[in-house]
Parts: sequence; C-alpha cells; structure tokens
Amino acid sequence: EAHNNLGNLLKDRKKYDEAIRHFEASIKVLPDNPSYHNNLGSVHAMKGNVNKAAVYFAKAVSLKPTYVDARQNLGAAYMQQGRFDAAEKELGEAVKMAMGGMAYEEQRLAAAQAALATAKTPEEQNVFRDEISAAQQARKTAAQKYQRGMGLLQSLRARRGVPPAP
Repeated sequence: EAHNNLGNLLKDRKKYDEAIRHFEASIKVLPDNPSYHNNLGSVHAMKGNVNKAAVYFAKAVSLKPTYVDARQNLGAAYMQQGRFDAAEKELGEAVKMAMGGMAYEEQRLAAAQAALATAKTPEEQNVFRDEISAAQQARKTAAQKYQRGMGLLQSLRARRGVPPAP
C-alpha cells in the first residue's frame, strides 16, 4: 500500500518514472490488486505509452470486471489505439455499471431517509443521517463516473460518425 500511495504522490507531481517503479513494486507485493494495475496504466497513459497502458487497464478489468474506472480507462486507451469496437464495448459496460451504481445509491438514500423518519432515538437519527450523507456522496461519485463514461462514449461515436443517442 505504501508503494501505491507513493506512486500516486509521484504521479501527481509528474515524476512518472519514479511512480512507475513504485506501482511495479506494489504489484510485486499484491499482484491481484486491480487498483495497482489501473494506477500503473494511468502513468503509462500520461507518458503517452497507450499500448502499455492498455495492458495494465485490461489486467485491472480482468481482476475486477466491475471496476468502472479501469473499464473507462481501457475504453479510452482502445479509442486512442483506433480499436473502436473494443472501446465501445468497454465504455458501454462502464456506463451501464455507473447507471447501476446511481440506481443502487438512490435506493440506499431512500431507505435511509425512510429509516430516519421513524428513528426513535438521537443515536438512531445520527446513524441514519450518516447513512444519508454516505449515500449522497456515493451517488455523486457514481454520477461523475456516468458522466465521464458518457462523455467518452459520445466522443468515440462522434469519431466514428455515429449520431448521438437520444
């Protein structure tokens, strides 16, 4: 985890080669952590090496097929490679997952609001207020992922000359 955190810090400071070394070290310790592969792919993408980036994004997706960020990154990499069918598949899946995430968080929010209305003690009320806050934040995050995915998908379709969906 320390290597991954340091890699992210170095990536943010645009010290890409150092970040790569730390992400690679984190993968050696925990090779099945999809975030580490996604992070390494992101640095390679930032360096302009989309082919290497795509390999790491694909590995992240294979480790965790529901990893929306990795699917979006893989779709964007495929788009840069000119692999439009593969890009559309990944981006379409990412958008569906993000929509599912938004729907789930809406249900979670509604349930927490209903529970708050019937809470009897201040402690219960605080628990449900915290749940409402968490659901609102998660819904916002899911909406941002949806917007990013839709933006990438629309960009891809524009490049392919496909009219935008209604």
